Amino acid sequence: MPAKPAYPGREQLDVANMAFRRAVARLYREATRHDPKLLPVLEGYVNEAAEVLGRLAADAMAAESTSQRHQKALKAQEDTLRATLRRAARRGSPFAAQQLQRLDERAARRRRPADG
Repeated sequence: MPAKPAYPGREQLDVANMAFRRAVARLYREATRHDPKLLPVLEGYVNEAAEVLGRLAADAMAAESTSQRHQKALKAQEDTLRATLRRAARRGSPFAAQQLQRLDERAARRRRPADG
């Protein structure tokens, strides 16, 4: 019995990725052995695929960052950073004071409703 996919659509993604990589490998072999004019075509396909996958990966990472677990962990890290910066600012560090101000500005922007 096959293992359950790690996430919905994993099997389709794996099949499409495998088919693309095989096709690219065959096209590369054909281009290098018989028709060098195919190399720019191959490069275009590979660049487009890399661009699309990069964009989709960025979208997936952005979606992950909206999870409650991630937000809670981020808040905990920010609280630790704030405590460290407050101690340094009390000791007279201008850098720490500047960083605290930036954190406050960022928090204020997050609290403001989005301007439609």
